[in-house]
Amino acid sequence: KNIPSIVVNDEDGAHQIVKHLVDNGHRKIGIITGKPDSIHTQERLLGMQRAFYENQILYNPESVYYGDWTRQSGYNGTDQLLEQGVTAICCMNDLMAGGLYDRLDELGKKIPEELSVVGYDDRELSSYYKPPLTTIRLPLHDIGYRAAEVMIALLEKRIVPQEEEVIYQMPCEMLIRKSVQDYKL
Repeated sequence: KNIPSIVVNDEDGAHQIVKHLVDNGHRKIGIITGKPDSIHTQERLLGMQRAFYENQILYNPESVYYGDWTRQSGYNGTDQLLEQGVTAICCMNDLMAGGLYDRLDELGKKIPEELSVVGYDDRELSSYYKPPLTTIRLPLHDIGYRAAEVMIALLEKRIVPQEEEVIYQMPCEMLIRKSVQDYKL
């Protein structure tokens, strides 16, 4: 508890990606999550819910499919969300978005013309999807750099361990590619 932590600001990253969908006219947005007990799932869901709330969109638990971070869970969640009439699906990682792409291809549905899709993590493969996936880039370099700075400061006694928890949140960056289209009623 008294050792500083450097973490991704998952809540803000998820807020950014859902706001991007809303700014493009989407109001019926499905979500494919990671494992429910994951702190990343919980933080990302909070950010998504905040974006819904700020844009006066009712959060619909039926439009959430609880996956497990795998490509297969993205594939498995697709039909349930399409039945809800969503116009966009937000996947909590790029691997699950790949499974969604697979299922939509089988169904003959085109991204983004018939469904907008976004991911999270900016895995290298996401830029090679057809079309390239709009996603959130994790600040892995910045996390490592900040962790090194904190460790050196602790060793040099410029930072004193605290009684309370100290958490440094590193911001994410949205990468707009070609998987989101304006939604017109």
